[in-house]
Amino acid sequence: MSFESLIDSGNSKAISCDLTEDDLSTILYTSGTTGDPKGVLFSYRNILTVANMICVEMEVKPESRILLMMPLSHSAPLHLFFMAGMIVGATLVLTPTFTPDLLLDTVEQERTTHFFGAPVAYLTTARHERINEADLSSMKWWIYGGAGLSTKQVQQLKEAFPDGNLVCVYGLTEAGPSGTLLFDHEHEEKAGSIGKRAALGMEIRIIDDEGKELPAGEVGEIALRGESNMVGYYNNPEATAAVLQDDWLRTGDMAIQDEDGYFWIIDRKKDMIITGGVNVYPKEIEDIFVLYEGVTEVAVIGVPHPEWGETLKLYFQQQQK
Repeated sequence: MSFESLIDSGNSKAISCDLTEDDLSTILYTSGTTGDPKGVLFSYRNILTVANMICVEMEVKPESRILLMMPLSHSAPLHLFFMAGMIVGATLVLTPTFTPDLLLDTVEQERTTHFFGAPVAYLTTARHERINEADLSSMKWWIYGGAGLSTKQVQQLKEAFPDGNLVCVYGLTEAGPSGTLLFDHEHEEKAGSIGKRAALGMEIRIIDDEGKELPAGEVGEIALRGESNMVGYYNNPEATAAVLQDDWLRTGDMAIQDEDGYFWIIDRKKDMIITGGVNVYPKEIEDIFVLYEGVTEVAVIGVPHPEWGETLKLYFQQQQK
């Protein structure tokens, strides 16, 4: 049955609904870096909060055309962009998968205005042989999340996607997702940062293990507070209590705030390696090695050491010539 036939066959009688914004709406499963997946419970208020945030921050309007290529089983494409489009009545353009070819073709054919994807989606498309010939002038917002971009990578994307705003969104499923934003004009000096301010409806601070807020320049854990934070983990009160404390969500992301107020993620709290009594964050080392010409991917792990407790082991991949 087609969508049109389904609509035509529907009953015109108004549906009575006694649900409220605080009723439970959705369960999305996420494991992050902690192993077994946990069901994240959301209320309607949680979802409306993040969808409205995107409408305001990314200028989603009825005439917008949102390209959805990432799986709707993930919180960002579902709650942020699908629901933002639904709220204002924008056009939602869905594809069954992602490829660089399909991205370029769909933007050209559908004249889309908004796209959200992981950095790898942008980087692979930027190297496509048709990138300089494709008509991407309809695009107003190129939005990425899930990982940061280096200054070199930002330069590549600016050349490949000259039209529209390049924006980084930071957040995690348990927060809606919501968190912080790094806007287009901030990338020149702060590429790799997650931004200076929290997104609409969200608060951010960096805390120590006891929950005390830390000053700029000290490494601590990112905590988020806002109406988009999850209700809790499904049937897991212990895990819920471990991350939701006094309305603040402990993210597990270790970060530092610089002198200009920008937040920089150092690493996941659980990924920290202690060698000779010194805390080492693998991401800091990975970020340095990936700057070397020809290096495309880097991974640093901790391995046992008879004297130091742990030491570092680095894996990297070079670009094939």
